[in-house]
Amino acid sequence: MSNLQLIFTIAFGILFWVIPYFIGLYICKKVEILKRRINKFSIIVASLILVPLIMEYKNPSLIYAIGWSIVGPFLITAIVHSIYQAWKNIYSSPTKRVKNKGKTKSILNDDFYYGYSGTLLTVYLIGFI
Repeated sequence: MSNLQLIFTIAFGILFWVIPYFIGLYICKKVEILKRRINKFSIIVASLILVPLIMEYKNPSLIYAIGWSIVGPFLITAIVHSIYQAWKNIYSSPTKRVKNKGKTKSILNDDFYYGYSGTLLTVYLIGFI
């Protein structure tokens, strides 16, 4: 594999997971019913529903299904959301910046769950292809 192919493969892999995060974030902020309904409970239920579906259609191993439907999307969303929050804090106006006065702020806020819904939808779509 040449260097150019490697660069395109890495760029495609990053964009493949960053774009669904931002699509989920945008759609959930615009659609009022999703804004009210997407929360920790709905994400957990959607992830748990995906486990037996993956076991049925992809691989019967429970560990594979948990990694595919819960661990993978969560880690991807946590990384993308952390980068997004840092970028948002750096490039926002000084009046909108989050002041961190010794307190740790949880990354599991509404924006995280909105982006996670987009990532989880992508996992659902890939799981049945």
